[in-house]
Amino acid sequence: MHYSSQSVGVFGITGYAGTELLKLLSIHPKFELTFAQSKSANANTVGDMFPLLASVGGVRISRENDSEGLDIAFMCLPAGESMGLVPGLLKKGVRVVDLGPDYRLKPASLFESVYGTRHTDPENLESSTYGVTELNRQKISEAPVVANPGCYPTAALIALSPILDIISGSIIIDAKSGTSGSGKEPSPFNNHSEIGENVKPYNPNRHRHLPEIATQLAAVNGRSYDLTFVPHLVPIVRGIEESIYLPGTPYDGVLSRLKSFYSGSKFVHVVEDASINMVLGTNHCVLQVSDLGNGTAIFSYIDNLGKGASGQALQNANVMVGFPEEAGLLASGSGVGR
Repeated sequence: MHYSSQSVGVFGITGYAGTELLKLLSIHPKFELTFAQSKSANANTVGDMFPLLASVGGVRISRENDSEGLDIAFMCLPAGESMGLVPGLLKKGVRVVDLGPDYRLKPASLFESVYGTRHTDPENLESSTYGVTELNRQKISEAPVVANPGCYPTAALIALSPILDIISGSIIIDAKSGTSGSGKEPSPFNNHSEIGENVKPYNPNRHRHLPEIATQLAAVNGRSYDLTFVPHLVPIVRGIEESIYLPGTPYDGVLSRLKSFYSGSKFVHVVEDASINMVLGTNHCVLQVSDLGNGTAIFSYIDNLGKGASGQALQNANVMVGFPEEAGLLASGSGVGR
């Protein structure tokens, strides 16, 4: 089947998600990078900043937000910045994949309570589509705005959404993330001297991704769940592992349901023995299911910059324009240490 090329732009190329997206776009068979934006880049072209990205190296870096002729815009911007640009892009006929949080939480009042800033585009927020690709393909294919999920919610929702009707008790998510998950801006929290040879829980049951997980779980069947979410920072650069405990929920039902739901999936795999190394540098998610005797545990692994951010954004964009879902995303994990 012949697919015509699509012109794409990336807003915010200097953060980890933006940089990762440039790498993926540099090898994509049909997406053509024609616009790259950064207010802070100390360079004139993508090639000046990233010499190894030869195929997109000639694209000039814009300090302004104005762009013309795009089919898809990827927004890799801090909270509160995408909402000021998205209405103008939509008026130009540009479809949007927002990697930030501006279109994830509905209604606007929920976003405002979590992020402490007024939402200036509530209309497009309400009509946006939440983008865990495996769970929402049809709506994503038609959406003008796709809210790319957070990294922790992606790992949790892939594991939990297919089995919600058989969960009989509470949900406990014990999550660990590499330091790139806290962003590029240095702080005492992610400083190597602080986190090297260390493990830190942070914002237990108060993390900004908790309401995102809770609202998306409730959206599946209209009920709320007894949910506990405790994230930890661990001394690795990238990767997420979530140990999801389901007291009282039967192992056989969980395993069979997940295997059936993801049978034939390009990117989600139910395996007997999983690890972060299996998914590093990829858009894959691996799930391991264990019988606890008094309940079930699901161990969910993703790369926070891959399936947890830029990889899933590209997967969503592929679905939006009718490209094969796996286009540009078939890299396999390192497997080192396996």
